[in-house]
Amino acid sequence: MVDKGPEHVTLVVTCFANGTMAKTGVILPLKTLPFDLESLENTYSWSGTTNGWITQEVFDGWTRNVLVPQIMMNQLRIGQPDTSALFLIDPHSS
Repeated sequence: MVDKGPEHVTLVVTCFANGTMAKTGVILPLKTLPFDLESLENTYSWSGTTNGWITQEVFDGWTRNVLVPQIMMNQLRIGQPDTSALFLIDPHSS
């Protein structure tokens, strides 16, 4: 047995100025969600890549399916559906 070292898991955490949070993105080094994590399927936004790092495809999907809908929900909540949103992100190369 060869020890490949620790596996890498990426978390995408977003907190809005009003204190609410978007569903946390979890990127595992797997193609399918492990059976014992299926109960958390509605709590987190799960993705899988071969190495557990975020990819452009995963980021685009999380942005489209999690971030933008949450921004729109927050805009409606404050009664300003056409207000602008500012998204700050770290400068990681991926």
